[in-house]
Amino acid sequence: MDSANGKVLQWLIVLFVVAATFAFKVNATGQSQDALSDIPISGYGFDGRVLAFSEAERTFLGDAEAIKHEYSQANFRLVVVVVDGSNNRHAVHDPMFCLRGAGFEITDQTAFPIINGHGELISLAKGAAKQKVAFWFSNGEQRYTAFSRYLFESAVNRLTLGTIGTQPRMVTVYSVGERIPNWSSVLDRFPVLMTI
Repeated sequence: MDSANGKVLQWLIVLFVVAATFAFKVNATGQSQDALSDIPISGYGFDGRVLAFSEAERTFLGDAEAIKHEYSQANFRLVVVVVDGSNNRHAVHDPMFCLRGAGFEITDQTAFPIINGHGELISLAKGAAKQKVAFWFSNGEQRYTAFSRYLFESAVNRLTLGTIGTQPRMVTVYSVGERIPNWSSVLDRFPVLMTI
């Protein structure tokens, strides 16, 4: 390949990268599945309330659409955080990164089945405190935990201006208080989690 053809190829690559970047920014995939604000606060057998994000969380989320709800049923409480990275793709990340960055030691990871896929249950320790966090990514049809798949689906959706697939969301669920619930029963009791 001579020098002139090499330069043309380089310019074509640069133009493609610029066009792809423009597509990411312009197409903040306004076509999200359902608005996160439509996720119910209460329903049959459970009550909930909207929690405010901290200043640090709001700064990190930027323009990303997100909700943070606390649900209670019988003798346990859960916090559910859902992030749609359509308007800020950096707001959705591998949860393992965040948990380790917050000083938690990951003591166990277990995949568990959920409708149309699987989630990951992570056991955490920070000093004497112990916590369990469940997470998954959802494209509205399937649920999975592979961050690489999230990145791929998100990129395809953005590059095709929303014509292929939907923008996936990250769902994180953790318990509040001393009692760590039985996670399989939690998912049965909160069917709202399977609508995200």
